[in-house]
Amino acid sequence: MVPTPRVRSALVALGTLSAAALLGPIASCGSSTNAQSPGIDSGNGGNGGDGGPGDGASPGDGPTGDGPLGAEGAGGDAGDPCAADTGGTSGTSAITAVWANEGGDKVTRDELRATGHTSAVANGAWDGHCIKVFGAKNEIVSFNVVLEAATSQASKVTVSLGNLTGPGGAVIRSAPRTTDKLYDWTTTEVELFYVRYLQIKGLSQQAYGTLASWQEATFPKRAQCPGMMQATPDSKPTGAGCAWAARPVADKFYPDIAVPMELVPSFDIAASSNQSVWADVYIPKTAPSGVYGAILSVSENGSVTHKVPVKVRVRNFALPDAPSAKTMLYTSPGDIRPRYGSSLTPTALTNERLMAHRHKVSLIGDDANQTGTQPGPDYVSVLDGTLYSAAKGYAGPGAGTGQDVYSIGTYGDLTEGSTQSQLTNVFNGWETWFEANSPKTERFVYLCDEIACSQNTPTLATQLQWWSALSSPGNKLHTLATQPLLDAPMALSNPTSGWPFSQGVSSGGTSKGGTTAADQAAVDAVLAAEPTRRLFSYNGQRPGAGSSATEDDGVALREQPWGQYKKKIDRWFWWEATYYADNQQGLGTVDLYSSANTFGTASSDPSYGTHGGANGNGVFMYPGTDTLFPASSYGLAGPIASLRIKHWRRGIQDVDYLTLAGAIDSKSVSAIVDKMVPSVLWEVPCHDPTNDCSYSYAPVSWSLDPDDWETARAALAHIIDGQ
Repeated sequence: MVPTPRVRSALVALGTLSAAALLGPIASCGSSTNAQSPGIDSGNGGNGGDGGPGDGASPGDGPTGDGPLGAEGAGGDAGDPCAADTGGTSGTSAITAVWANEGGDKVTRDELRATGHTSAVANGAWDGHCIKVFGAKNEIVSFNVVLEAATSQASKVTVSLGNLTGPGGAVIRSAPRTTDKLYDWTTTEVELFYVRYLQIKGLSQQAYGTLASWQEATFPKRAQCPGMMQATPDSKPTGAGCAWAARPVADKFYPDIAVPMELVPSFDIAASSNQSVWADVYIPKTAPSGVYGAILSVSENGSVTHKVPVKVRVRNFALPDAPSAKTMLYTSPGDIRPRYGSSLTPTALTNERLMAHRHKVSLIGDDANQTGTQPGPDYVSVLDGTLYSAAKGYAGPGAGTGQDVYSIGTYGDLTEGSTQSQLTNVFNGWETWFEANSPKTERFVYLCDEIACSQNTPTLATQLQWWSALSSPGNKLHTLATQPLLDAPMALSNPTSGWPFSQGVSSGGTSKGGTTAADQAAVDAVLAAEPTRRLFSYNGQRPGAGSSATEDDGVALREQPWGQYKKKIDRWFWWEATYYADNQQGLGTVDLYSSANTFGTASSDPSYGTHGGANGNGVFMYPGTDTLFPASSYGLAGPIASLRIKHWRRGIQDVDYLTLAGAIDSKSVSAIVDKMVPSVLWEVPCHDPTNDCSYSYAPVSWSLDPDDWETARAALAHIIDGQ
């Protein structure tokens, strides 16, 4: 059986959940639009795409429709934004179709899904005429607009979005900024991004475990060979294999780099291609609930050629400032200095913190001025929240809320080669400072990383012995090391493990005895010891979790926080945000705006392409200035976001929904979680736990359709506000 239908069928039962009994009214489209034509098609003909993962949704049942407004919108909404006048456009246009999705469907640059095939692009955020999304207060909601030019180049294209006007004249502002104010969010709630693409020349081995015919079911659907079959989720896939060119992913240009539109005020779209424009909309805490509307305008050569209504429904609740799904993501001055230069690096680090905070992600490793026993003076504002204030240009989720985690000596930087006396000073000095200055910050000493825990001195075992001999205050400071949980010493405070599937105990170069039950027992032991112990997860690899590979599905990183919530993982750790020079696998430095591969020296394979370690591995933020590749430099003193960090934020915000809804109706929320992520992390069994627990044949268990995820979010919103 082909794995994708099995994954999709797991979501069919979502509509039967008691909590989702009103999903029909929630999901129904309350507007009167031109729903018979699910794409704004200029009628110029041209080649149609194959529809891709967004196929099949009908215009009237999208999950993000408005439905009845109830009391929250009584007398407050100024008509239906989807019925706004879209006339007055130029009849001359090289753009053959305009359509949208919520962002979780990655549209490669060559696809012409809507031109001549308008029904192929219907989805929950697009009814053929109007973009429709919903969100809570203090949430960032997104959508992706796709502009297709099937037959000829579209020239000097510009895209703008007006203010979103809502109940009683309330406004969600949309105001372009000057290029020196792109890390200042105090004057606008809306950001538009010109999306850049990266060519996938080979598959990401590190995202899928290995590249082999028996691993095919684990790959993303578009990376699989046509005709691959699998009888059961734990059976070896069958099929004849294929050449690299036969894989749908082969050599396609995938969207990932979200360049602020202010840096690309106009652009061309080559014939037979499309261009994505991404929108982030922050809904302020003070925004009245109800419906807001605006017009998105597309111009060519100075004349408006397309107008698209945008409708945002603001729900009657707010997400918390501190994310319920805790994270940490590494960056460092050493990572970014070669790209930015020494003079810009301090400012770039500050702007990385602001950008990460906007995505509800916590950074570690970025304290350039720590002394060895306390944070640098400039880092105090990160911990107490004063960095994230209007005075510093910050507005949005987490305004005034300090970062909730601090890693001491990440990757063993402070403990490698240390003596017992030095380690004692580290623990006592840091804990003394935090108790006096930032007692609520979660902190730990990162003792060692992966294989270095046994190869370097002092070993992990020795460091834990020294730590156990400490008295107060040092003995209260947590310890962390990245180790498979079944291998990790019980004394370790924060065991940090990855679970592509159930893990075993290391033995003779492989792992054995890895069962779901064994992992769960080890997890239960950690959870029972909280708060003196914490359970962390590390990176992400299919099929247990979505990966960060550029060619992975758009829902991959959205899934991760759902798995984190289901399995009660305290914090999710991604190893790098700005791995701009591969000094581990020999790739060195590459132009990150033209090379998808960021980790591992590439080698050629007739079936898997020119592959390295992983596309996008270690890069969640791109350098705004690049002195090594000046032709790709935007001259910004700060990062440019990837779409992948935005997908991750979507999942993090989903967990805020899960947490709020769970406090009201935990049984129904558990049912929704089980339907959305049936088998994740160690719930996925390795294939041979007795002899070799190093592989699994399993496909991912979750839906690949963003509409299913939006339907679940709508069900959670209904539990929270009853609307």
